[in-house]
Amino acid sequence: MNKKKFLYNTSIVIIIFSLNKILGFFRESLIAANYGATNASDAFYFAMSMTSLIFIVSGAFTQIMKPMIIKIQTGTSKVF
Repeated sequence: MNKKKFLYNTSIVIIIFSLNKILGFFRESLIAANYGATNASDAFYFAMSMTSLIFIVSGAFTQIMKPMIIKIQTGTSKVF
């Protein structure tokens, strides 16, 4: 991948993540304006945080398993 394409792809990812943060701020502002600090809003925030935690754990598990799978496929005794 050349440098120009790499910078372009990186900037696209940065823009998408920035838009995600801005939209998330408006989403949380609307929830706070409509519900306030209630059990319903607390349950919503808990549910949203649990889904992101599950994705983080599954991503970490995938990264841990890659060297082990390569070791099994190649038949070598060293992982790294």
